[in-house]
Amino acid sequence: MELYGNFRVSGVTHYEFGEDYINLKFKGKSRIYKYYVSYQVKVMKKLALLGKGLTIYVNQEKPSFR
Repeated sequence: MELYGNFRVSGVTHYEFGEDYINLKFKGKSRIYKYYVSYQVKVMKKLALLGKGLTIYVNQEKPSFR
């Protein structure tokens, strides 16, 4: 997993891309969350690469995960 650019102040600490999903690890959690809804994954991948806004997006949009 890649270290998230804003991990020191963000709830997201790590991310990992697949073709049609993104995995996220959150501060204080041992579980890996897999997000898979295509339009949300596209946005989340962009935010992960930017290194900001990903935690806000997850908290506001509440995307589905496995």
